[in-house]
Amino acid sequence: MRDMDSVDVMWAPLTATGQMPGAPEGEARTAERVLYEDEHTEIGIWEVTPGGFDAVHGRYVEHMHFLAGDALVTGSDGSVYQVRPGRTLTVPAGWSGRWDVRSTVRKTYVLVRDVDSEA
Repeated sequence: MRDMDSVDVMWAPLTATGQMPGAPEGEARTAERVLYEDEHTEIGIWEVTPGGFDAVHGRYVEHMHFLAGDALVTGSDGSVYQVRPGRTLTVPAGWSGRWDVRSTVRKTYVLVRDVDSEA
């Protein structure tokens, strides 16, 4: 087990990771910082600038806690979620939908990978 890290998640510096696939040129640019990772779990901070993009999750559940920003997340099933600071969202493995980000979103996240997919 690693030593515990303490990070100010609101102001922690992130590493630019590029543009979300399918977003218009220059929009929906992302940055992140992975705080912990093992074979089944990933915990980190993620940020995306304004723009719209489709998202498809693999074989993992994701729990998100929003720290900043304003966005509308629409699932392929028609469910709609308003992103605001202090809110949380959990999506199941295989989730897909669309993000329409109006102001830069920063979130902490926990991914739990499907352990059965490795069998």
